[in-house]
Amino acid sequence: MGMSPQRTQKGFTIVEMLLASVISVMVIGGAYMVYDASQSTARADERKADLQQNARSAIDLLMWQIRLAGYLALGSTPNRIAIGTDTLLVIRGDVRLTGGAGIADTLFAVQPNPTATCAAPPCLVSAPNVFTVNAAQSIAAQSVIAFNIQSLTFAYFDQNNIALAAPLDGVVAGNYPEGAPAPNPLGGNTAARDAVRKVRVTLTAVDQSVSAGPGVGSLPEQIILSADIRLRNTD
Repeated sequence: MGMSPQRTQKGFTIVEMLLASVISVMVIGGAYMVYDASQSTARADERKADLQQNARSAIDLLMWQIRLAGYLALGSTPNRIAIGTDTLLVIRGDVRLTGGAGIADTLFAVQPNPTATCAAPPCLVSAPNVFTVNAAQSIAAQSVIAFNIQSLTFAYFDQNNIALAAPLDGVVAGNYPEGAPAPNPLGGNTAARDAVRKVRVTLTAVDQSVSAGPGVGSLPEQIILSADIRLRNTD
C-alpha cells in the first residue's frame, strides 16, 4: 500500500511575525515623527507670527499716542515730556483722547513684576498720572499694551536731529523738579524736555517657548522693532 504525500503546512513563522511587527512599528513610528514634527513646526510658526503681530501692534500704539504729546492747551511751556529716561517715558497731554480737563500724564514702560493685569511679565504697560512702574502696577487703570516685551528703550532728538542726553533735564522716575508730587509743567529746568522733537522707540519682544532655530541651545525667538516718532504739537 503506497504512502500518501505529506501536506505542506502554509503560514508565518514566529520569526517572520516578529520581523513584520518590527517593520510595522518602524513605519508607523516614522510616520508619527514626521506628523509630530510638522505639527510642532506649525505651532512654532503660529507663535512666531503672533509674537511679531503683537510687537507691531504695540509699536503702532506707541507711535500713535506719543505723537500726541502736548495735545490740547497745557500752558505757555507745555512740557510735553514730563519724564524721559532710557527706559521710561511719561508724556503730558490728552494722548488717550478722553476729552478730560486739566493736565494728564501717561507712562510707558516695561513692567517686570506680576500684577493683576500682567500675570506673566515682562509686559509693556501704560498708565495715567503715575511716574514709576511700581506706581503703575497698583492702579486699576494700568493697561497692558503687549506681552512678551523684554525691553523698551527711548532716545530723544531736538529739531536739528541732535541727540539729547537722557534722563532729560536730569528728571528720573520718582525725582521731580521743585519737589512737586508730580513733575511741574512750568517750574524747574525744562530746557531739554521742551527741545524734544523726535523720540526713537526700540522694542524687543521675546518668546521663551519658541526656538529661533534648530539644534540644542538655540536662542528663543526674538523680534526687535524701532520707530522714530515726530511730535505733532510742536512749534
